[in-house]
Amino acid sequence: MENKIKAGKLHISRNEKFINTVDIFLGKNVIGRTSQEKKSNIQISGDEYLSKQHFVIEVAQKKNGSLQYIIYEEKQSVNGTKIIEKKKEKKLSVLEKIIITNECKIIAGTTSFSLEERKIELPQNSTTEENTEDKTILV
Repeated sequence: MENKIKAGKLHISRNEKFINTVDIFLGKNVIGRTSQEKKSNIQISGDEYLSKQHFVIEVAQKKNGSLQYIIYEEKQSVNGTKIIEKKKEKKLSVLEKIIITNECKIIAGTTSFSLEERKIELPQNSTTEENTEDKTILV
């Protein structure tokens, strides 16, 4: 099994009720509805408004070694993805990339997500292998 670098956590809730917390890793983290045909790295059950591959959080290392968290949709989701930060709401356009922080709330379908950044020092130019481990969250 390859050695993945944990880059933070994603806290998941629905209707203001906490559901679960999952790890996110350096590289590409695809979040979506549970599906056998199009698997996401982090699969969420119980939300029919969530696309099978709804959005991506890509974690990249900056030149100074700190981490940067970027959210985007690879394909236009039917119900969209919203980012709320400091009471300002932004709906993602397809392939639009936005840097997110702990202060952001992500809404996709009827599910809310909040990021918990991890402060780690990585060696400069560390590799960012794609995350292929599946996580299914059962509600």
